[in-house]
Amino acid sequence: MGKSIGDRTFRWVSAGAGIVVIVLSILAVLYPDDLRGVDTNVIHTLQRLLVDNGNLYLDPERPPFSITQYGPLYYITGDVLLSLLGFDPSSVYGLLVVMRVLSSGMFVFGLDQFRRLLRHDLGCSRKTAGLLCGLVVVYTYPWYFMARPDVLVFVFLLLFLRVFLRETLTTGRSSALLALVVCAGCLSKQNFVVFGCLAGLYFIRRAAYRQMALYVATGITATLLFLGVAWGCGYSMTFLWENVVDGVDNGIDVKSTVERIYFAVVAYHGPLIGITVLLGIRLGSDRLGSRGRKLIFLMVGTLIFSLITGLKHGSAINYLNEFVVILLVGLGYLLSLIERNLRRTFQWILLLLGVQMLAFAGYRYGPRIAAHTLSLVHGAPLSIDVDRRRLVHYLVDQRPFDHVYVADNMVALSFPGEIILFQEDIHRLTYRRGVYDYHHLYEMIQHHELDYLVLEHEETEFFGIDVAEYFERDRQFGLFTIYKKRVN
Repeated sequence: MGKSIGDRTFRWVSAGAGIVVIVLSILAVLYPDDLRGVDTNVIHTLQRLLVDNGNLYLDPERPPFSITQYGPLYYITGDVLLSLLGFDPSSVYGLLVVMRVLSSGMFVFGLDQFRRLLRHDLGCSRKTAGLLCGLVVVYTYPWYFMARPDVLVFVFLLLFLRVFLRETLTTGRSSALLALVVCAGCLSKQNFVVFGCLAGLYFIRRAAYRQMALYVATGITATLLFLGVAWGCGYSMTFLWENVVDGVDNGIDVKSTVERIYFAVVAYHGPLIGITVLLGIRLGSDRLGSRGRKLIFLMVGTLIFSLITGLKHGSAINYLNEFVVILLVGLGYLLSLIERNLRRTFQWILLLLGVQMLAFAGYRYGPRIAAHTLSLVHGAPLSIDVDRRRLVHYLVDQRPFDHVYVADNMVALSFPGEIILFQEDIHRLTYRRGVYDYHHLYEMIQHHELDYLVLEHEETEFFGIDVAEYFERDRQFGLFTIYKKRVN
C-alpha cells in the first residue's frame, strides 16, 4: 500500500511540475523581448537575410557594422522557413515567435532523441527516461526555446551520443556518420568543436588510425560541400572568419565567470555531479563497461572545455548546457545498472532537485514574464513598451533617413534597413580590445551620415566620439534620449 501511495505521489508531483514547465515554456516563446541570450541579434541577421542572402556575413568594419556570431546552419534554416511563410522583415514580433517555435520544435525532437537514447540504447526504464527529460528542460531553461542555434547544438549532441556510444564505433560507417554529425554541429555553433576533438582523441587512443582518417576526411568534405552549396545559393561566406572567430574575441572576465559559471557548477549542478560520482564509485569500473567509460570521458572533457571557454567576457550559464545533458545521460545509464529499490530512492532525489530548479526558473524569469502577461490582460502596457512605441513612431515620422543607431534592440528591429551597430553589446567588447578597425564609423559620423543617435539616458561619448560635437539633443522618451546630427 505504501509503495502504491509513493508511486501515486511521484506521478502527481511529476505531473504538476510538468504543467508548470509547459506553461513557462509557452510564455517564454511568446515573450516579446530578450528573455535570455539576446536572441534579437539572431533575428536582426534573419531580417537582413530576408532582403538578400548575401547579408549573412557582412564586413563588421563597414556599415552597417553587422556581426553574425554563430555558424550558418541555424540562420539558413530560419531564412528558408521564413521565406516559405512569406514573412516581411518588418514583422518583428512574428519573426521572433516563429523562430522560437522553430527552436521549440527542434527541442522536442532533441528530447525524443534523448528519450530514445536512454530507453533503447542504454536500457533505462520509462520512469527514469521521463524524469531525466524533465530535468533537461528545467536545467537548461529557457535557452533551447530561444531563437538561437543552441537548440541545434542540443539536437546534434544527442545524435552524436547515439553514434559515439555504439559498441561498433570504430567501423568505417560509424566514423563517417559521426563526422557528419560533428560537421553539422560545428556549422551550428562553434562550441561543438569540442566533440569533434573528443571523438578524434578517442580514435587515437584506440589506435583506430584508418577510421580516424575517414572521420577527418568526411568531416572536411562535408563542411566544404555545405559551404559551397550555401555560397552557390547566395549566402556569402567572404567574411565568415571575421564574424564567427573575431566576433567572439571578447577577452577574459574572471570575476563574471566565477559568479555566473563556476558558482553554477557548485550550486546548481553540484548535486547531480555528486550523485553521478557516488553511483559510479558504487558500481565500479567493471560494471560501468565501455559505455560508462565513454560517458565519463565526454563529461570530463566537456566540463573542462566549458570552464575554460566560459572565461570569455559575456559568457553565461548556457556554456554548461552540453555538459549537463551528458551528465544526465550518464545518470540515466548508472540508474539502469543499480537495484530497483535504490533506483526509486534516487528517482525521488532527482525529482526534488528538478522541482527546486523549476522554482529557481520561476523566480528568475517569472516576474518579467508575469509583468508582460498581466499588462496584456489588463490592457495597460509597461512603461518601457510605451516609451518604445513612442520612439518608433517618432523615428518613422522622420523618414526617410539613411542611418540610425538605437541602443534598444526591440526598437532597432523596427528599422532593419537603416540601423547600424545592431550588435552593440558585442561591438563594445571588440572596440575595447581593438579587434576591428572603426575608422569607417568615425568617418560616417564626421561626414554627418549618421542621422540619429538614440541612447539610453544622456551620454557624452559614443565609441570614442564626443556626442556633443556632432549631434544635438532632440528629445526624450523615458529612458531614451534622441540626438540628431548637427547640420553645418
